Amino acid sequence: GRAHGVAPRQAIVLADDAPPALTMPAAGLSAESGAPILLVGSHSVPAATDAALAGLQRPAIYVIGAAALGARVLAELAQFGHVRRIEGVPGGNGAGGNPIQNAIAVARFADGAFGWGIHEPGHGLVFANAAHPLDAPAAASLSAGGDFGPLLLLDDANPPAQASRLGPAAPIPPALVRYLDDIKPAYSPQVPPVRGVYNHGWLIGDERAISAVTQAEIDSLLEISPRATATEEPSLPLAE
Repeated sequence: GRAHGVAPRQAIVLADDAPPALTMPAAGLSAESGAPILLVGSHSVPAATDAALAGLQRPAIYVIGAAALGARVLAELAQFGHVRRIEGVPGGNGAGGNPIQNAIAVARFADGAFGWGIHEPGHGLVFANAAHPLDAPAAASLSAGGDFGPLLLLDDANPPAQASRLGPAAPIPPALVRYLDDIKPAYSPQVPPVRGVYNHGWLIGDERAISAVTQAEIDSLLEISPRATATEEPSLPLAE
């Protein structure tokens, strides 16, 4: 607040015991918006967070991974300002929900001028392995400048076909394939590729975090392509 000359009017809230992968998208969102990240317990709001929220004078409160919090905590937060939940499809990775869906939900979310609100091509995107939570704050500067990319996550699963030749891999989850296909740039005979918009991707980590095969698949999913017909289905590029 002192750096900008004005106090923030938003706050990002996370459960302090949420699965680390679930909290990763908050770093980039905070870097882009300037909203502070505050922690709460799964069953109570700590005194320090209570004081910080009170000092922001009824901010908009955005809860990432609300599935990890009890109804009592959400009710307590509502006493300090309007609460909005940002979360993906429940299930997976314990009570916190699915981290892949959660990151996509953060990328899609917008509330006025707050949030990414990415539903169309022409954006920056940051990719990291969900098993490397400290890559999120390390990559946060990519969300605060240039193409302002939200963080999207890759699984840490190890497909046998890749594991024997390429080492650990982070394959592209089906939900992420669908999202990237949804915002994939396209061109038509009337609008050639040179006049189209482009998505830009930053990959965080080496081939032990994101395999060469997965890197190539991401590149293909981001690449501008001929406009699909209504009967075509999205598909993941095949790797030998």
